[in-house]
Amino acid sequence: MTITVETGPDTSARELPAGAVEPGLDRPVRLIGGRLWLGAAALLLAVGAGTAWGIAGSLPHTLTLHGVVAHGTAPEVARASAPGSVVSVLVTPGTRVSQGQALAVLSGGPGGSTELVAPAAGTVTAVLTAPGGTLVPGTGVVALDPADAPTTVRLFVSSAGQLARLRLGQQVVIPLQEGTARLRITGVDAYPARADTLGGTLPVPVPGVPSGATPVWTVYAEPDAPDSALDAAAAPTAVDASVDLGARHPYQVLFGSTGAGR
Repeated sequence: MTITVETGPDTSARELPAGAVEPGLDRPVRLIGGRLWLGAAALLLAVGAGTAWGIAGSLPHTLTLHGVVAHGTAPEVARASAPGSVVSVLVTPGTRVSQGQALAVLSGGPGGSTELVAPAAGTVTAVLTAPGGTLVPGTGVVALDPADAPTTVRLFVSSAGQLARLRLGQQVVIPLQEGTARLRITGVDAYPARADTLGGTLPVPVPGVPSGATPVWTVYAEPDAPDSALDAAAAPTAVDASVDLGARHPYQVLFGSTGAGR
């Protein structure tokens, strides 16, 4: 008797031709791997460049201060020469006067009353002693901005930390109606004044300047060359000035370093 055994198709693993094994699968793997390598290289380059820029790069570093464009380093003050009182004041802030023009009438002079005259031509900036005020020799009565003095910017600093970052020769930039004025710091008061004593030295109200007993230093800046636009602004006019403190490295910005002196 003959026994016939039927068998199904051979399901054992057989090696297929190389071209038939999951065609194209190895190509995407190689492509993705290459792109990952390029991405990693680009990231390393970016990190390296960023680190180098953070150490060797630079960013602008400025300080904004409030101030005034005026003439000279301080107002001219008309003062009493003898004891007495103020009878009347003949001018108001903003009045333009010529040298020798009468500013006020004072009592107590040899003839009973005398006129107080302007020590220089300019613009009246403040009445320091009102009518009825008592006078001793040297008491300031009227302050004025002297027209013949050089145009100067006075900046006011109420922080010792900010003051320590200022240096003679630093550039100061002021926006004007007609362009921009560039100046340099030419002087810094060695000692501060109380803010409430600045009435005679502020020819116009200056926003941002503190009040009361706060100590305030005055910083002076002048242009390197005559500037007609700056001269026109010396009405006087309150301004906000930007002081160039020199560049800072990005890491100094990140960690809060001032970078003063750079």
